[in-house]
Amino acid sequence: MTLPRTCPCCRPSKPRRGGRFDVARLSLEVRRHRRLAIHRSLRTVAVDANVSAATLSRIERGHAPDIETYFRLCEWMGMSADYFRLHP
Repeated sequence: MTLPRTCPCCRPSKPRRGGRFDVARLSLEVRRHRRLAIHRSLRTVAVDANVSAATLSRIERGHAPDIETYFRLCEWMGMSADYFRLHP
């Protein structure tokens, strides 16, 4: 019996570590900052952070952003990019 194949976007997402930064911590901080922006929708926050709403949603679910998006989110949150850096 063969198991059905699923595409990566259909698999349950788990917070994971990216190559250079802690994706789980980034995801947590993005969600926390969005909650602090009372009465702000995901789309409004995405515009403020200069990223797409779909990208912001994926990051909140624990997916790693590209490096440009990573720096945009750090700037939007007013946090240093080093805060999320993984230490060897």
